[in-house]
Amino acid sequence: MSDRVRIHKALADAGVASRRRAELLVAEGRVTVNGAPAGVGQLVDPARDVLAVNGTAIATADRRVYLVLAKPAGVTSTVSDSHATRTVLDLVPPELRARAVRLYPVGRLDRDSEGLLLLTNDGDWAQRMLHPSHGVEREYAVGLEHPLGGRQREFLEQGVELEEGTARLSDLRAASSADVRLLGDLVGRPAHDLAWYRVTLRQGMKRQIRRMFSAADAPVRRLVRVRFGTLRITGMQLGDVRELSAAERRALDSLSPDQRPERAAPRREGFMVSLDGPGGSGKSTVGMRAASELGYRLYDTKAINQMAQELGFLESVREVDEKAPSIFQRIFSQRPMVDLERLYSVIYELAKQGDAVFLGRGSHILLRDFPCALHVRVTASLEKCIHTLMDQGLNREAAARAIKRGDDERSAFVKFAFGVDWEDPERYDLVLNMDKLSVNLAVSTVLHIARSPEISEASMDAIRSLETMALTSRAEAALVAATFGHGFVPYLSVSVVEPGKVRVSGNVETEGRKAEAEKVLRSVKGVESVENAIQVIPIQGAA
Repeated sequence: MSDRVRIHKALADAGVASRRRAELLVAEGRVTVNGAPAGVGQLVDPARDVLAVNGTAIATADRRVYLVLAKPAGVTSTVSDSHATRTVLDLVPPELRARAVRLYPVGRLDRDSEGLLLLTNDGDWAQRMLHPSHGVEREYAVGLEHPLGGRQREFLEQGVELEEGTARLSDLRAASSADVRLLGDLVGRPAHDLAWYRVTLRQGMKRQIRRMFSAADAPVRRLVRVRFGTLRITGMQLGDVRELSAAERRALDSLSPDQRPERAAPRREGFMVSLDGPGGSGKSTVGMRAASELGYRLYDTKAINQMAQELGFLESVREVDEKAPSIFQRIFSQRPMVDLERLYSVIYELAKQGDAVFLGRGSHILLRDFPCALHVRVTASLEKCIHTLMDQGLNREAAARAIKRGDDERSAFVKFAFGVDWEDPERYDLVLNMDKLSVNLAVSTVLHIARSPEISEASMDAIRSLETMALTSRAEAALVAATFGHGFVPYLSVSVVEPGKVRVSGNVETEGRKAEAEKVLRSVKGVESVENAIQVIPIQGAA
């Protein structure tokens, strides 16, 4: 038996009205319970009692409706508008509308925008989908008259000041030719006449995308929502309406940490997936899709550079970004080792936050010893890789050159940074051959393994280890960098004694160098105290 609740709450939960308005409906004598007039404050059992408003039975918790609609342009997303010629409710078939007294949209799309829109009579569920604290992503295809210029793109990526505050995009990228083909299937031939971008939002300001792009002097010509959380528009045509499947509901519910279904699996905190592979193999697509489906953060070049910038390491990370230093740099400079330690610290810093998908950067080697990580190599024949890049606008020769150059640089980087073979299958837990698999099947395989009980979730010990490794790498990089002007590297080693406290040991030739090393370590982000165990051993014969 379900718990009994006050009648105004039952009416509000069913989407009839707000709790205050529901109380008024009861007081006005317009509500009955099992055919008898209801009283203000009356206790009811939504699972057993039949509640009716104005003689019409309402949908209680067991009769709630969850719909997904592909909204065309020209349709208003409000349920009642005296000035609108058509609203989204006009698109809902009568048999579905008959099952709910009141349907309303989960959020809005403006009249000229198109794409995914959810409808329900479950007020609590709608609130969970929209609440900013849950950060449910919405992805849009944005059609412009002309491609963005470099300054326009930088302006958008930095955030745009609107009346409500700083508006930010979670992601901005040019749409691939495959994206444009799918859009053409959805919205028709005019899709091919525009410059398309994919934009992801977590914020929910009114007409946010249109206002941001307008501020960048790039007015939006067409705006299509293609994803809401885990739900995609794939397989729908504009004007289609259907019920959400149970699996789709569960996937959306999983995005709300405090309101998961009772039988849902517990959240796997701290889990990580790394993907690597040759250019054009599809690893980025598989990684992005897997991150979206799992609700994890995606750490690609942009995200890694953002963390590097926060730590003050952006120049170093860009310098060593999946390419090995020259022979001259290795012999005559300590800079490559500094850059490498700083890259390590960035990866560890991101990994300790858990729930992450990494693309490349040697993450499958750095995180190899953690049981909470799944390491995937996505591969494909050279011919398939070439065709993938040709679909993105390169000619055949340029695509082949880009693949060879990129793969050679990645291989040399992994050999320099970790001393192992980048292509060695034993370095990975799973190898996906995209000659045999579709993207959907590849993503499903990653999800199945990532969610399986055989893959351990991160323990607190693992998270602490990552914190220690991140701090150690930052500290060691700082010491090596501080020796550039001295012409030699002191024999020093750093260990983390406890969170925020480091111990430095080794030998230097003067008290001044010992004090200098301690000063350098105290300037490192995350270091709160230093245990200085350096021994001073003067150089014989020195004045």
